[in-house]
Amino acid sequence: VRLMSDGVELFGAVGVMENHMSTIMRDSAVLPIWEGTTNTLSLDLLRAVSREPESFAALRKSMSGMAEGNAVLTRNIETVFSYVQSSVSKLDHFEWNARRLAMNLSRLLVACLSARTMKATDHPEDHLLLEHWLGRVEREFEKMSDPSLFKAYRDSLPSAIDGRKRDERGKPRSYL
Repeated sequence: VRLMSDGVELFGAVGVMENHMSTIMRDSAVLPIWEGTTNTLSLDLLRAVSREPESFAALRKSMSGMAEGNAVLTRNIETVFSYVQSSVSKLDHFEWNARRLAMNLSRLLVACLSARTMKATDHPEDHLLLEHWLGRVEREFEKMSDPSLFKAYRDSLPSAIDGRKRDERGKPRSYL
């Protein structure tokens, strides 16, 4: 980034106009940021679960209480939390599914909050909101998978296209 910044500075005003130099400068500033917000938050969730399992148990209890009487929510809550309980000791399974877990949990939490609000108000709009979120929980549920499936797929690829070939600097290369 610093090298590109110095290069643009050498060109003066021409370096920052809309041309290839400005595009390369913007790309060089953005490319080092490889992990987005969702991945960062997902990995933070995993760290919190592994460090403080009692907080995750409290979340489960709270969500189950809000979902009481709703079979769809109860079933999905049990699916997600039982997966976490069985996988917390297998870190590769856990990291592999971090984003799926975070997205499932976020949709479930919003649906649970909607269910709690609907129970408290019994307003028709709250019924519609809960229906909307229950539909999203069902439609967009991301099944947690075993990372060994990906490894088996990866091992079946010819080495020329699977990214395991390395150049002289150790960077992944594909020779197609």
